Amino acid sequence: MDPRIENYISEKKRIQKERFLISHDLTERIFRDNSDNADFPTDEFPNYGKIPGTDKFGYYKEVPISISDEDYEELVKLEKNSPAKSIKNTKNGIATAITIFAYFVILISAIVGLILVSSVKENGWLLMIYFWAGGALSGTLLLGFAEVINLLQKLVDNQK
Repeated sequence: MDPRIENYISEKKRIQKERFLISHDLTERIFRDNSDNADFPTDEFPNYGKIPGTDKFGYYKEVPISISDEDYEELVKLEKNSPAKSIKNTKNGIATAITIFAYFVILISAIVGLILVSSVKENGWLLMIYFWAGGALSGTLLLGFAEVINLLQKLVDNQK
């Protein structure tokens, strides 16, 4: 095999292993040396926390722990066979409530529009269209907002 391809594959595997370890919180904190007295985050040390064993705080980076390839393969097997993966796909209660309310708004606007068209003699159809359009627009915006909340919840669940 071409050495460039071997290097590419090994680099991809290394990155995949690091991402797996970080996503499963198998990391250690490396704190920045404060000899330069810098009180601001950098791209390399973006996090801020307490330095273990001291009363001081500092900027640190999360790095994956060093494990053997055999241990990594065992962790991957456990992850694939774990039933907890399906449990992670939880819905947010607020998003569910907003979704139900959105459908309620659409339904009520449709019913009120039909009542208005039958009870108002002049331009009843115009009021019906206004109610339908307003209900559809409001309901769609609420559904979109609920979907954003669900997507944010998935991101939070995947980070845990």
